[in-house]
Amino acid sequence: MVSMRSLLAYFWVDKLRVIYFVVCCVIILLLACKGKDRCATKVFHYIALPSIALLVFLLNPLVAHVLVTNYYETQSLRFFWLIPVSLLLAVVTVRLISGFRCRKHRLLISIVVPIALLTFSNNFTQLRGTWQNLITNWYKVPPVVKALDDWIMNDDSGLKKSAVFPQPLNLWVRQYRPEIELPFEWHRINEQFAPAIELYYIIEEPKDEIDLHQVEYWAKKGNYSYIVLDSREHYKGKLSDYQEVYRIDVDQSKDSNPYDREYILYRLEEEG
Repeated sequence: MVSMRSLLAYFWVDKLRVIYFVVCCVIILLLACKGKDRCATKVFHYIALPSIALLVFLLNPLVAHVLVTNYYETQSLRFFWLIPVSLLLAVVTVRLISGFRCRKHRLLISIVVPIALLTFSNNFTQLRGTWQNLITNWYKVPPVVKALDDWIMNDDSGLKKSAVFPQPLNLWVRQYRPEIELPFEWHRINEQFAPAIELYYIIEEPKDEIDLHQVEYWAKKGNYSYIVLDSREHYKGKLSDYQEVYRIDVDQSKDSNPYDREYILYRLEEEG
């Protein structure tokens, strides 16, 4: 149920689009039920009905849980909004305008609809950001990754910019700060480097506890200067030669996804 609510929250960010989608489904259903409007019938069978079925499928508690826990939710929701919903909203709007027999009425509605879109467009925030080059986070890198990466890159200790990040944080490091060397990201491992392979299996393979002695041993072997740990994971042992230097929790009120959790950054202590 928590996963389903998470997906619903994504949809509800754009309330007007959700409401208009429901309105379009009702309109096209009413037109199709009359049986005289072949266009409406086709739209209902080939666009509206599949859209509703896809929405029900996505919001099913079991499917929602799989999507959220495997980080596929944003891709799935973007597909739903971009293809079936966008098509349905456009087709129904055009169908409503063409339904007016009087040419003057069609012309008037054709003017009113763009004005309505402009009114509720929120000043085209996204488009203006693109035109004016105001977007500083093009790839929507999670704030926690940006903060950790920036701390590492701004650290003037002279250590090599190499770090061990847990999943899913390591998915974003290369996009934001490609200068930082990683032993692995997602399921891609530096297969030619034994410490990278060992670190992947120690940190990412299912187990009750992560052995920090092993993490430290292989991190030092691989010359990884920084280690990022998820505070919610279970560990045994401790890091002796790495010192905590930074701690971040971007949303202390809740931990609805892995990017909201508290993460701790450790740095290799300099000898002497």
